[in-house]
Amino acid sequence: MKLGERHSPESRARISGAVRRAMASPDVRRKISERTKAAMADPAVRRKISERTKEGRVKRRLRDAELLLLRLAWGATSTEARAQFLAEIVQPNSGIKLEPPGGAT
Repeated sequence: MKLGERHSPESRARISGAVRRAMASPDVRRKISERTKAAMADPAVRRKISERTKEGRVKRRLRDAELLLLRLAWGATSTEARAQFLAEIVQPNSGIKLEPPGGAT
């Protein structure tokens, strides 16, 4: 298993097979549909989904803007500067901190 993965490939295959078999049943699909409709009838649930969707869109726009700036800076540097930068960030104890601002991971 890779770092950060919750399940091994074998476990994911077993889970996937179980879900596929369950979803083949019209009764299971009907129950899921009924529960989803009941949950979505609550305005608070719809509002929460809407807020999280909007937050996600804002985060994506900010990330896209950051990536654009990074790509522009990268394109404006020489091949030598790029090579030096890459060497520094992959070197242990390079002094470059690879943590995002605010210490979030």
